[in-house]
Amino acid sequence: MKKTVLGAAVLVLAACGGGGELPTTPTTVTSASVAPPTTASAPASASSATPPPKLPLADLMKKNMADADAAWAAHDAKKVAATYADDAVMSMPTPMGWIDAKKADIEAQMGQLFAGFPDCKVTATRVFWKGNVAVVESVFTGTNSGAMMGKPATGKKVGYHAVMINTYNDDGIVKTAHVYYDHATMFAQLGMGDPKAKFRAVENAPTGAPAMIAGKDSPDEAKAVDAAKAWYGTFEKKDDKGFLAPFADDVAHMDYSQPADFKGKDAAKKEWTELFKAFPDAKIAPTNVWAFDTFVVAEIAMTGTMKGGFGPIKPTNKTGTWHAVDVFEMKNGKVSAVATYGSMLETANALGISMAPPPAAAPPVKDATKPATPASTPPKK
Repeated sequence: MKKTVLGAAVLVLAACGGGGELPTTPTTVTSASVAPPTTASAPASASSATPPPKLPLADLMKKNMADADAAWAAHDAKKVAATYADDAVMSMPTPMGWIDAKKADIEAQMGQLFAGFPDCKVTATRVFWKGNVAVVESVFTGTNSGAMMGKPATGKKVGYHAVMINTYNDDGIVKTAHVYYDHATMFAQLGMGDPKAKFRAVENAPTGAPAMIAGKDSPDEAKAVDAAKAWYGTFEKKDDKGFLAPFADDVAHMDYSQPADFKGKDAAKKEWTELFKAFPDAKIAPTNVWAFDTFVVAEIAMTGTMKGGFGPIKPTNKTGTWHAVDVFEMKNGKVSAVATYGSMLETANALGISMAPPPAAAPPVKDATKPATPASTPPKK
């Protein structure tokens, strides 16, 4: 199981690749679409060695993204790693908890990904940016036609949703990257999931250009951030009216760790009820919140003690912390849609739930793996 988990970590590390294609409008992350900006420079003179003025941060970020785009198109692990600063940290929730990886790990793991999925690509669906932050929602697709992490190729196709949140240093190079996607869905698509459980079907690569949403640093955005933080407080207060108040009657919830979407306030209320049945002490702490025009993106850490059953899963009476990203879309003053990204296996291991896929050609072994130590909250940027 340890090798399987590590293999999952490789996919998480690489899942969003050169994800932040901002503020350009490529159709996919893996096809270069915008050349880096150029600036005219005066001829050098013997009496002057003044360097050219530094480009604005937005242009430096654009160049970095174009470089990452080209590296992904070439499946060049070394060039992908070069788009990260020397002290960069890539972090993600995994079946082993919240994991931090340094630049030295990225090139090797990207190389393994490209070997295991020679046709892999990441197609952006929505791109948000403001200041030195870029958020990219995407779909990772590929065929496992090569060996990876000592595992033979399965020949299976994968297609799952992911989100990457990048911050850039003053030189426009990635300094932090947070990646979220559901490992259980990926395992199932590779034929290693519980055959009795339901998972999302393989997604096809989206077509067309991604939606591009720029933040405005407006008073309305500041109010939206405050409102989102207050909304998360309804969980600790068990305020069901406050929880439902922001939602439109036909609100849609796309939780990508679940096999299907939910729609409508009644479905939202059912989710709320089931959550507190399983976790009476549930709390959600937003660790980072940004508003981008009519959207809000929040990184969250949820803590709870599993006192009740959750579907077919029996209570463990263990307390754990797990992580996710919510992307809220606003229309006419109400939340019309929410997309949630997280790792079901991080949640399971944090709470002592055995959800490990069975070994090939062998029956499942109950409690075959020791639960990981509950993950810590990612550092606030």
